[in-house]
Amino acid sequence: AGVTGGGIQAKVADVLLFKAGEPTEWVSTGRTGRVQAKAFDASAAGEWDRFIKACRKSSGVSRDDVTSPVCAKFDILPEGICAVYLSSAQLLHLSTTDTLQRFQVSGIQALVGAKCGTSGKPSSRKAIVYKTEYARDGMNGYTIRQTKEYDVQVCES
Repeated sequence: AGVTGGGIQAKVADVLLFKAGEPTEWVSTGRTGRVQAKAFDASAAGEWDRFIKACRKSSGVSRDDVTSPVCAKFDILPEGICAVYLSSAQLLHLSTTDTLQRFQVSGIQALVGAKCGTSGKPSSRKAIVYKTEYARDGMNGYTIRQTKEYDVQVCES
């Protein structure tokens, strides 16, 4: 964490929010350290590719590794919220499915690659998923209202 403009810089994992099976907003940390949200246009050329690339970068997965998990997909089911880890290949497949097949999806969160020590190499620690609530901050974007560990069940993919 660093100081930015008198405040504390907050880094959040990229999150893609869904409504009725359609991705609607991409929440991320901007270059200034502020949480920002922008409309996600799934029909725009390269929009899904940019999100998949951001997930790969965040999780520390190389370009040619298409099997390692890069994100967690959250589904709303009658039993509760279910998290499924997806690889970049699975995320690419999800981007090509129709709205009815994605109707239960509430969001996708990029995994953040754990670092051990100062070596900068990913460790084998399990990723922790957090629920972050955002509050609209006037015309400038969003600020974090609260973040807490979110209790989800990991489902079979």
